Amino acid sequence: MDYTTAARVKVLLGIGVADTSQDSFLGQLITATSSRFDQEMRRHSTQSSRTEVYPVKFSRRLVTLKGAPVTTVSTVKISDTTDFTTATTLVVNDDYIVEQDAGVLRLLTQGTPFTAGMNGRPIAPYYLQVVYTGGFATSQANLASAYPDLAEAADLQVAYLHRRRLTPGGNLSVGDSSTQYTKDYNLLDEVRETLAKYKRISL
Repeated sequence: MDYTTAARVKVLLGIGVADTSQDSFLGQLITATSSRFDQEMRRHSTQSSRTEVYPVKFSRRLVTLKGAPVTTVSTVKISDTTDFTTATTLVVNDDYIVEQDAGVLRLLTQGTPFTAGMNGRPIAPYYLQVVYTGGFATSQANLASAYPDLAEAADLQVAYLHRRRLTPGGNLSVGDSSTQYTKDYNLLDEVRETLAKYKRISL
């Protein structure tokens, strides 16, 4: 899902609303920037139903889901492999609880460790299959309303990329002449600071 719109970015760039000559290019920048945001935060922006598998060590009791906040959790299954056909289904409030805003699944019990071999060594990691609904928002408008700082960060980053499109950075030398830009274009420092607040931490 896109974090901003061409109309919002055009305000920063001083491009008139009626001027659509840059809309296609802005759309490309917005989509690429939004994908970069998801990668940087290691989260899903779109709120939707998902089935995800997480490897977990027996010493760990917390699993941070990629979609947060969490709206609902349908099922949580535990298995010693990624085949959940005959896996054990965990019971909410008995085996786990969900911290919905943070997108954290807290294990209350892990049952009997999976073991292998004659010596009964624990198998690690084991796996959780989580079927849930989560993510920032269902639309760009809802995201901008709930997370205005993320939408503004996208505005700033896309406007910056648009301005730098003809000066990508680095050094250019021709004969005895050279031109040097301050740095290659990347995420702005203020944008990184905003994304860092939402970055998913694997526990």
